[in-house]
Amino acid sequence: MSTLQTNIVRQGEPSRSALTVASLRAVHQLLDEPLVFPDRIALPLLGASAEAALRDDPFVLNDPMSRGLRGALVVRSRFVEDELARCVAAGVRQYVLLGAGLDTFAYRNPYSDEGLRVFEVDHAGTQRWKQQLLAEARIGVPASLTFVPVDFERDELDGALRQSGFRADQPACVSWMGVTMYLTADAVLNTLGTVAGFAAGSCLCFDYRVPETMLNPIERVINEVLEQQIAARYWYEHWFLAHLYFDDLPTGEYFDLVRSRTPPGSPIEVIATRRPYDDPGVACKDVGRLTALNLPQPQSAIPRGAQHQPSIGAEHAGLHRMGVTFKPMDQLAACHVPQPQCAII
Repeated sequence: MSTLQTNIVRQGEPSRSALTVASLRAVHQLLDEPLVFPDRIALPLLGASAEAALRDDPFVLNDPMSRGLRGALVVRSRFVEDELARCVAAGVRQYVLLGAGLDTFAYRNPYSDEGLRVFEVDHAGTQRWKQQLLAEARIGVPASLTFVPVDFERDELDGALRQSGFRADQPACVSWMGVTMYLTADAVLNTLGTVAGFAAGSCLCFDYRVPETMLNPIERVINEVLEQQIAARYWYEHWFLAHLYFDDLPTGEYFDLVRSRTPPGSPIEVIATRRPYDDPGVACKDVGRLTALNLPQPQSAIPRGAQHQPSIGAEHAGLHRMGVTFKPMDQLAACHVPQPQCAII
């Protein structure tokens, strides 16, 4: 179960882990035979450009780690929806997705004519992001779906569900996949307590992380290697793909981190980067320099369409193959990140 002392989910922001899950589910539709989990919405929901990129090169998410994670994700999705089918056959007409992310069931619901209601529970920021993706993909929100914004650490799940029309006196099938490991133990136990109070005939499908003390020596070694790989992917998704903001900028602008072939003071020539280890594709002598993030003037956090600002006491280092350097935490204090990270241009 969870051993976290604090919640690591970033408040008010879209879930990058949800994007990873959705992308792997989409690649499953392109690479794997037979399909374990057919999902006609998986690719369109990512957006036209992301769908086109994956169709052009689905093998970008076919490295050994991605294949293993993809297998686990599609199997758990299939398991949950098979259990849901059993529940519907037994008369259940409520389906609750806790931490719904970019799950697509509600938009391909085969039981809507039988009256199955779907409640997607997640952070408000992730839900707004998902609704934007749905609108851009022209995927309609069915009347059988209700969005329920909830912070598992702060909000009362039972009250939020009841206010959204959930019937606690009627059974429900509950899916809670890929969430418990991101929450504190108190939040996990409180949520389990709420679900335990649902009507007889309800079921809960959830996963959790096994404590290291329960692993044998070989499993611990494997777990350590996987943790390093997952941590690298996590930081890439939550930092390099994220939007930055700075408290001391009154305009409320958000910034992107980009890699550019040009040095500070020149127009940006973005080096397209799908993965953190992508080769820039240019000779070292031709590559612009790596500029460390140095407040108050962010050097590598560039608004869309802007130019590099002149360097104000920023440190410079040659751009190595990965384009990454780690800087002291005091240089990143205004970025609201929990660990030292890198500035990439």
